[in-house]
Amino acid sequence: MHDDSEHVEQIFHIEEMKAELEELSDGKMVMGNLDEELPPRIEEQFLESVLAFERAEQVTHKELLARDGVALPAPDEMSDDELALKLIEIMHAMANRRTYLENTNHLSERELYTHLWRETLNEWTPDLPPESEMNCHIDILGGCSEEDIALYLKYYADDETRARWAEDSPDMEIPQHEDPPYDRDRHLPKPSPPPNPYDDPEVETAFFTACREKLRTKLENDGISHGVISDEPLSYAPDLACVWAVEHPDIPGTVGWWAISGDLPATYLSAADIPDPRAFLRVVSQHWRDATDAMERGNPPPELTIGPPKDWPRLIPMLRRRADTLEYWAGEDEAWEEENE
Repeated sequence: MHDDSEHVEQIFHIEEMKAELEELSDGKMVMGNLDEELPPRIEEQFLESVLAFERAEQVTHKELLARDGVALPAPDEMSDDELALKLIEIMHAMANRRTYLENTNHLSERELYTHLWRETLNEWTPDLPPESEMNCHIDILGGCSEEDIALYLKYYADDETRARWAEDSPDMEIPQHEDPPYDRDRHLPKPSPPPNPYDDPEVETAFFTACREKLRTKLENDGISHGVISDEPLSYAPDLACVWAVEHPDIPGTVGWWAISGDLPATYLSAADIPDPRAFLRVVSQHWRDATDAMERGNPPPELTIGPPKDWPRLIPMLRRRADTLEYWAGEDEAWEEENE
């Protein structure tokens, strides 16, 4: 089992971006567990968009609206009908810049416009181009004042949330639930869910072909004799990798190797002692855990070549995340539907 410089450099790029984000946020940036869930290429793209957000010049929402030709008269300068139309104009202009309002149903149209005109639209926001893929959600109750929290619990929180607040804050008086006086939020512009490119058979087939070619090249470079690699994988994780059965070179119709390839180094193991592809993923996962244990002790990892020792502290977390991902994949029944049929 071997790693390659392309993936090591990708991991280093990801770590460098995280370090820059940490510096830009004065140590307050919290990434959570995103890196445990996203394929490296997707995580890289996500961090690049976050960095673009953090590096952007700060302007107010009013400045952006003015740039887009939206005038903002004082509330008392408009009739009710004019104000209602102005709100619609504002909502759609903000949505064109991927900015969306939430939790407005407790306010009348005039109250909402007044709140926006006096407060929300004067807040700072990154000056991103309209084609940016970053969505911004503005919660009208996002100030988290006592009044905001009370309004949220009264009008928006579900029973479970209200019960949790009551348990966590026993001294707090939880208001009785009431339906909000207005029904606006469900009609506001909302971001479109991102399309799943793998719903397109051509995209799916292209991904399979690319992963299959990476595996074929790996087997060829390592001098591994083999039979057919099927056109479609046994299972795949979009944007991450495909799992393959590789035919035995001397026994047609028999699996000689289980393999994985894609947005991680191509890896293969003999099927002689591994009964199925899910077991194969668990074995690979354990190999990477064993590698991290050896690297932490300062020893070269068995059966794995991955960078010089000076880089190991940066690579160990990546290997552990990779091991966790494969372990989860092996246990996810939905990912192996055809195998189970």
